[in-house]
Amino acid sequence: MNTTMTTSDIQAGLKAFEGDIAELPIPELLQFIHISGRDGVLVVSDVAGKPRAVLHYADANIIHATCDGITGRDAVFASIAFTTGRFEFYRGKASYIERTIEENVQNLILEGLRRMDELSHVASLLPKDHEPLFLAPEPPHDDIRLTAKEWRVLSLVNGKRSIRQILDAAQREESEVRGILVGLLAADLIVDRRDDSYLDAIVPRQLRQSELRETRYAPPTLIANLLLKSCDGRRNARELMLEMKLDERQLVEELKLLVRTHWIVITAGEEQFRRLAQE
Repeated sequence: MNTTMTTSDIQAGLKAFEGDIAELPIPELLQFIHISGRDGVLVVSDVAGKPRAVLHYADANIIHATCDGITGRDAVFASIAFTTGRFEFYRGKASYIERTIEENVQNLILEGLRRMDELSHVASLLPKDHEPLFLAPEPPHDDIRLTAKEWRVLSLVNGKRSIRQILDAAQREESEVRGILVGLLAADLIVDRRDDSYLDAIVPRQLRQSELRETRYAPPTLIANLLLKSCDGRRNARELMLEMKLDERQLVEELKLLVRTHWIVITAGEEQFRRLAQE
């Protein structure tokens, strides 16, 4: 059964009222619509005007909701967290909407506010939303059993995605994903800052022509060619990075390139480099 309404479906209804979330917060708005006994569709948009949540009212109760890919009661809880943006309420009842919510509006609001309180506490245990998280370089050897949801969130951690990007990509309720991230941090499966100790362990050395079994061509980049001359088997990656005045990411990419093109071999820190090459 179709459980969504298109933008044209919604706009075909009569707009009853609209406003700014900063002036009428979502919890108060939900209660107002409930008390007024209206049937219709509430559309919540962000400050850019993009619709983020759609809540369907029938017989004064919320019967179905979607928010950023979430459906049902969790979508109501997610929409309650919005503090900026605008809302529009359209009169009319959609006969083909499947009911996904049974709780009354008051209970939904109370539970949503409770989760917001929990979310503010959990959020304080994580870095800022714009910062990335990293897989632990050496995960614990304990027998840690993860649920499917935890594996899903863990798979999104790659050192490049910010916490906000992880929250969006997970397509689950934000408080739940934040809680999972806190748990993964506590279990030492992820870390909030990159461990660069591998730079001290990795020691590259230029391969001699006599060691080669394959034809090789000139180093593919100017930086790789300059770096190659310093790979003497004595200096580690950190020393090379400082000497060449490269940033960490640039050094790593050039080392990977030189290994792939058979110009250098890693004489120490092979395991650290192998993990690095898989990123």
